[in-house]
Amino acid sequence: MMLKKLMGLILAMCLILSCGIASFAVAEEEDIVEINVFAPLFSDPPDMNNEFWTEYQRMTHSKLNVEWVDSGSFHTVMHLKIAAADLPEVSGIPDIRTLTLIDALKNGAFWDLTDYLGDFSEYTNLRDNVVQNGYAYLSLGGRIYALPRSRTAIDNGVAIRKDWLDMLGIPLPTTVEEYADALEAIIHADIDGNGMDDTIGISTNGQLPNGLNAAFGALNGDLNEDGTQYPPYLTDGYIDYVAYAADLYARGILDKEYMSVSYDDAFNLFSTGRAASYSNSIWHHYEWEQGCAQAQSDPAPEIVALDLTGPGGHSVQLNTGVSGGYYIAASVPEEKMIRILRYMDEAASQEVTDLCYYGIEGVHHEVVDGVPVLNDLGIAQINVSSKCVGPMAYMPYGKVDSAGASKEYNERKREMVANYMDVGKVDYWSSGVLVSETWSEQWPKFEAEYKANEAKCVSGQMSIDDFRAYVQTLRDNESLKPAFQEFADAYADLMSTINS
Repeated sequence: MMLKKLMGLILAMCLILSCGIASFAVAEEEDIVEINVFAPLFSDPPDMNNEFWTEYQRMTHSKLNVEWVDSGSFHTVMHLKIAAADLPEVSGIPDIRTLTLIDALKNGAFWDLTDYLGDFSEYTNLRDNVVQNGYAYLSLGGRIYALPRSRTAIDNGVAIRKDWLDMLGIPLPTTVEEYADALEAIIHADIDGNGMDDTIGISTNGQLPNGLNAAFGALNGDLNEDGTQYPPYLTDGYIDYVAYAADLYARGILDKEYMSVSYDDAFNLFSTGRAASYSNSIWHHYEWEQGCAQAQSDPAPEIVALDLTGPGGHSVQLNTGVSGGYYIAASVPEEKMIRILRYMDEAASQEVTDLCYYGIEGVHHEVVDGVPVLNDLGIAQINVSSKCVGPMAYMPYGKVDSAGASKEYNERKREMVANYMDVGKVDYWSSGVLVSETWSEQWPKFEAEYKANEAKCVSGQMSIDDFRAYVQTLRDNESLKPAFQEFADAYADLMSTINS
């Protein structure tokens, strides 16, 4: 009898336990949110059932139906969807904010998330793991319509071959003048020993080097006496930068062919030891060093990122740390919109972000000397597109650390840029944070002529005085003038939001 009772009790407990497990499984299944996402594609279309995407969806309690669109045509397709009122539930819109998007926000096409996010006490990852001022960069009229596509603020650096400076006994330059003098010495030193002055001082592609314009005050956001504001290209600081670039060109420092050089060619000129300086993402340093060593059959050189001072500041141009945002269509019911916010908060956790960068240990990477190193499967599945379906935790050194370098190497790079956030400037205008309807409509009429005159001035075919006079005609142009007030108003609104 006692045995029968004991068996009955065990059976009852098993039933309770199994029901509990089943209930838990049902609850887990019910907690999965299915989301239709519109996202840019920077690689081949991924298999959403592969190891990475299976784990990503498990960790974020989601089932994602992603409409991938090639990044080059993304904005065109997005504008068509807005015009047709055919918006997906979530749109991960990269890069700049367009007038079409701004108008859609004003017309209520997307949820205003401000009151739902509140003090972010229910969305702590979206509060704590976002770059400083991230929501200000995406706000409109002080209201939040998007969740940040987090990237990194520290990215570009003015790189130089320190080993070549050491060979000539030249200390690291600290000013734009010392930088020019050092490069002039390098290009005339027959640094590669081939008997010719064929080393390029500065490699760049179709434009003047990024970052150096900041040293001349082009990104300072100064207001004019009448309270208006010029975008960077029309500022006195930028004109001074063009004059500096013309001097570099005249001295043989700036690549004579810079206007016709492609991105890949400019990159390769530096990574194969044919150029002394190049402005690009700092995480390429290790790759450049290895490339130079292979091309020259020498030990890997040391490449450093400079912080040069000029008449208008430091040569450090920062990104916003926000590469566009995730917008939720207003057609999504309120209850589901709130559930999507929970998904976004989970996606912004450090654990999910680490997955997006490195995948699963033992599957996509192995840890070597404390650093995750991607294997072949990791390289195949972990890419830019894997970071485009939800917010990630802000990675302050995401464009500083090299995936192929040691922990010690990356720590040295971090020390090298330790002051960048303090001294750097953001290009709010070209990044689309500040939007002027007039500028967007009118500037394309003048842009080609402006670029042609800038190139003429740099190459010595136009004097700096004539270039300055030309810029003044643009400042005085009646069709452009309203833009200068619109930029000033947008800048004031941004600063108010940042400082509130």
